[in-house]
Parts: sequence; C-alpha cells; structure tokens
Amino acid sequence: WADGLRGQSFDKVLENAVEFLNGTGNKFFDYVDKIIQILKPTHDIYFITGEPDFVGRAAALHFLIKDSLSAELEIKDGFFTGKIKRQLARKEEKLEVISTLLKDYPRENSLAFGDSEGDMEMLNSVQYAICVNATDGLKKYALEKNWNLSQPEEVEALVKSILKL
Repeated sequence: WADGLRGQSFDKVLENAVEFLNGTGNKFFDYVDKIIQILKPTHDIYFITGEPDFVGRAAALHFLIKDSLSAELEIKDGFFTGKIKRQLARKEEKLEVISTLLKDYPRENSLAFGDSEGDMEMLNSVQYAICVNATDGLKKYALEKNWNLSQPEEVEALVKSILKL
C-alpha cells in the first residue's frame, strides 16, 4: 500500500474509499451494521484493523462510528510518502492500540470482535470476546478461554443476549 500510494493525496484517497464503501464496495457482513445500531446507544465504537488508515477512516465515516485505529501510512503535506508509520498486522501491535483505548474506557461491558489469531490479544483485553468465522487457530484458543464463537448469522442474537436486550 505505502509504495503504491506514494505521491497521492490522502484526502483524495480517503474520498475515493468513502465513495467505494458507500457504493458497490460495501462488502461488510450484514451483521456489522445491525451490531453497530445495537451498540451505538451505549458504546463508543472503533474499528481496529491492519488495513491502512484511509480504509479504517472510510469505514468509520460509512458506519458513523466513533473512530478507527488502523495501520498508518506516512503523510507529509497531505500526500503519502511511501513509508509506513505503524502496522497493525501482528497481535502485539493491536494490543498496544487497544491498551491505549482501554485507558479511556472501562473493561466492563466492553466487546471486541475478531476472526483470526492476530486478534487474540485484542479479544483478551475486553470483557466479551466474540469470534466470528474464526480461523482454526483462533477457534482453538477461544475454546480454551471460553470465548464466544459465532457464525455471522448468529452474531446479532449473541450481542443482544450479552447486553440483555
């Protein structure tokens, strides 16, 4: 991503990403919007993703959520430099970001959703870990930790049950 976007305007790339998500590019599972609507009245919602920051921000704007925490590509004077400032590909990197968030929010009633081993530290940081379409590695770890395992069509009911709705 970083090298391919070198010299491009961050604002223009973000605008294109928002347009894409608002159009035919919205490939999120149907449950995502439903869960966001359930959580919005009582929770601040953040996307934490290893995707570049313009993708996370576009998703946050698309779903009208609090914010996103993403991999950061270096930007100078509004343009991508071709360098990476922060990656969130490894679980330790996600833990660092979620730890910063949890300084401002109580662990009580916190939820996180993940699908792979890269999400384990993040899921371990919240009260309610929800594994959706989990990889085999995450599934094994989730069973050891007694975390919630779910398929996309079951997530809405699971969240309502957790929140006692």
